[in-house]
Amino acid sequence: MGSADIRTRRYTVLSEREIETLHEKTLRLLQRVGIVIEHSGALKLLESAGAKVDKETQRAWLPPGLVDEIMRQAPSACLLAGQGPARDMHLTVGGETYTRTIGGPEYLYDCERRERRAVTLADLIQWTRLAHCLPNIHLVNAIFPLDIHPESRDVVAVATMLEHTTKPLVIQAYSKRSLEWIVELAANVAGGSDMLHRRPRLAVYTSSFSPLKYSRDEVDVLITAGKHNLPVFLNSSPLSGATGPVTLSGTLLLMNVEMLAGIVVAQLANPGAPIVYTPKPYYFDMRTSVAAIGYAEMGLLQAAIVQLGMHYGWPTEALGAVTDSNIPDQQAGIEKVQGAALSFLGGACIVGGAGSLGTGGTVSLEQMVIDNDIYGYFYRMLHGVDFSEDALAEELIADLGPGKEYLTSDHTLRYFRKEFYFAATADRRRHDAWEQDGAKDALARAHALVAKLLTGRASEAEELPLPGQLEEICSRAFLDLSRGH
Repeated sequence: MGSADIRTRRYTVLSEREIETLHEKTLRLLQRVGIVIEHSGALKLLESAGAKVDKETQRAWLPPGLVDEIMRQAPSACLLAGQGPARDMHLTVGGETYTRTIGGPEYLYDCERRERRAVTLADLIQWTRLAHCLPNIHLVNAIFPLDIHPESRDVVAVATMLEHTTKPLVIQAYSKRSLEWIVELAANVAGGSDMLHRRPRLAVYTSSFSPLKYSRDEVDVLITAGKHNLPVFLNSSPLSGATGPVTLSGTLLLMNVEMLAGIVVAQLANPGAPIVYTPKPYYFDMRTSVAAIGYAEMGLLQAAIVQLGMHYGWPTEALGAVTDSNIPDQQAGIEKVQGAALSFLGGACIVGGAGSLGTGGTVSLEQMVIDNDIYGYFYRMLHGVDFSEDALAEELIADLGPGKEYLTSDHTLRYFRKEFYFAATADRRRHDAWEQDGAKDALARAHALVAKLLTGRASEAEELPLPGQLEEICSRAFLDLSRGH
């Protein structure tokens, strides 16, 4: 199977009729039940567009025609820019598949101490520098240092990341006001607000509150991001069996209702605002009473989510390489591979999860290195089998004939590096050689690679802001946000 074939023959979960049924029921629920939106400006926009609005309960009922008309304004492609074009991500249906780190956690698994501890600013620097070095990770999300004042923690996190990577960023802003400060930081690095608008360096993550609700702050961020042409990773994360139906199809329906409502608001506020379709289902584990994402059905849901987004013509993101395991162990490996598999093979524009542990509540530098290898395996699968005349090697086989070796042939020299993927954390030596070298497992090898990568010089250092260049903006942001503006 050639490269083009494997990218077009997607893994699918839903039939076309099932997708149509989900859409029809989504429209019915938005009209019959509606959605709570705790934002007076968004409610005014909806009412002006023809929705029925109850201002006292902050509930809106959306007619099907309105939803179908407005959702078409969401673009089918968007740019997420690096500091230079080499780092750009062109998000489009059926296009390249990119990957990103997990974002949001405030805790890190310390491999040396074998303990979970609070994230520090030093950890965020290492996190960003490591993601910058790894070739199979394209988009960097923030972890949040608890040794930074909470009022401006999100702003400082973005400033720190801009100083240590030229890759695009996706961030979770705490409020509309903090997002404005984050935009000022990014504009400073990009060369001005006009340049940032043309080449958005940031994407913004925002979410509904299941079931059927959007908070004021989340809508503020959604609208503010659109004003600056920043792609929005719009999320719905019901907890199946607790804040959403326990069935997979019911979970898909609820997520789609919340997603389309948010997209309508985004497009009414800023027509053409770039959106990434990003539902992320969790499961309420009845045995432990906690949220879970490492279950096998998550892969099915991710593939179905990608199908829905592709059906609508929007870029999509899937959870990807995630796990419920609290440490980088065999459980983490199993769950991450099964989650990443259907995300990649389903055709997601972005596959997430790198560096995540503990249901997304903890991060690990070593796990990020391991996940980079997991992504590498799937990129190799997406490339398929080269059936070019030279790769088929008919003449080589004929020339060498029976009983000859291929090791010293020019053909082997040309192909051996690119035909097979060599994972950095894998050890394929014989047992005696492996044992003599310390009998290290994958985690120990990943730990050594983290140290090696972090001691090297970051590439493209000349494109990064000078140390301290963004401090003045962070200082003003802290004074502003600490006053409660």
